[in-house]
Amino acid sequence: MTWNEDIPALGNAISSDVPDIKENLEFLALWLKERRSTFTYNGGTTAYTIKCKPAYYYCKDKVCWWDAELTTGAISSPVKDDWYYLYLDHSGITSGTEITNSELLWSSTEPAWSDTYAGWYNGDDRCIFAVRTNSTPSNILEFFNSGDYVRYANYITDQAATNITDATWYPVAGLALTMPVFSLLANVYIEGLYVSASSAIKVRTNGQTGSTGQGIGNLSSNNYSVQIVLPIITDSSQKIQVYKSGTSSNTVAVYTNGWYFPAGI
Repeated sequence: MTWNEDIPALGNAISSDVPDIKENLEFLALWLKERRSTFTYNGGTTAYTIKCKPAYYYCKDKVCWWDAELTTGAISSPVKDDWYYLYLDHSGITSGTEITNSELLWSSTEPAWSDTYAGWYNGDDRCIFAVRTNSTPSNILEFFNSGDYVRYANYITDQAATNITDATWYPVAGLALTMPVFSLLANVYIEGLYVSASSAIKVRTNGQTGSTGQGIGNLSSNNYSVQIVLPIITDSSQKIQVYKSGTSSNTVAVYTNGWYFPAGI
């Protein structure tokens, strides 16, 4: 099934346009029906696999759907602390025919955004999810998915308590959070600890024009700790920056709790 441009066409008899009009209406109906899967960690006994609830996707020019939970194949030759992306295999899919797990492919190749197909793609294959391996590696990191949010079972330390540079946004090049390349919204836990002298703790999107950022809290001899959990938008490299005012030995730590799906996934 494909989209037919300029239908109905001026000068054509309506009878000749009807099949193309019908196909266009079916195309729109299927596109509007698109429904993302819910993804489930599959445990240690079936390492490097996940479960995918029934879903409906459009992959380039093909309708992809399944109405019973699928279990992916295992990631092939995984390496530690790396992202693996789950794709719909365009070449293996027959449009409109229910897919099986053989059309779900893992790859360490990062997807790129396609304006043409309004999604994240590697060639003709559409990306629908991502997982990260642990540091052994012996499996993927345990996660939980509900709606637009994917939460790690255990938070990830992206910056341990550090005496960051005073009165400047740190790091200069930004701090990369642990999240897939297609996500720009993370759920983070930020903690400031008092060591000496008062300071305000702030956070911002890496590279933003605004210099004020968002306040986390104020450290002082009367307030030895400030903590906050918040969603924060990163730059396109999944980076943020943190800040402490004044001159002190106070520390800041950043932990990633999870990430959110963007449009097109």
